[in-house]
Amino acid sequence: MRVLFIFLDGIGLGENDPETNPFARAKMPNLNKLLEGRSLLKDAAPFQGERATLLAIDPAVGVSGLPQSATGQAILLTGINIPAELGYHYGPKPNPEVAAYLKEATLFSRFAKEGKKAVLLNAYPPRYFDAIDSGKRLYSSIPLSVINAGLPLFKHDDLFAGRALSADFTGEGWRTMLGFIDSPVMEPPQAGRRLGTLAKEYD
Repeated sequence: MRVLFIFLDGIGLGENDPETNPFARAKMPNLNKLLEGRSLLKDAAPFQGERATLLAIDPAVGVSGLPQSATGQAILLTGINIPAELGYHYGPKPNPEVAAYLKEATLFSRFAKEGKKAVLLNAYPPRYFDAIDSGKRLYSSIPLSVINAGLPLFKHDDLFAGRALSADFTGEGWRTMLGFIDSPVMEPPQAGRRLGTLAKEYD
């Protein structure tokens, strides 16, 4: 069995109000089918069907304060309630205490130790690595866990060769925001098929 983990930062289960919640007005027939006619809304959870499970999880995880990216992503990567163990939320980038959890206890490191093929399919532009190397930027929790597992981060060459995807899924941002005018751009259905094809190459 293969695992495809799609992480959408900042997405939650909202109310069934098309005026304020795009998921209440979006047409997503495949997802609706998986959820047996339900939509990706707050009142649809919890749900457990033959092919899908939908759960609503409080990002505060019982810890006071505003949930933050570093500890929130680290929870997903490790399965450990890190804010509860530390006593606080932290972000956006991991501090040394959060980073310590991302050394050996993540999904990436577990797969690597078991000899399975794991990868982060996001491609990163040259300026990202330049900023990391210069110390002007820190890794966020997800790429840090990839590096700690001894796995490479994909670069622009991988995107152009079809081995990776852009963070915006279609690749449009590489043209409009990063200045790669010859960057490959796909329609969402095509990008979805590319994701499915690439996922089959890994565990």
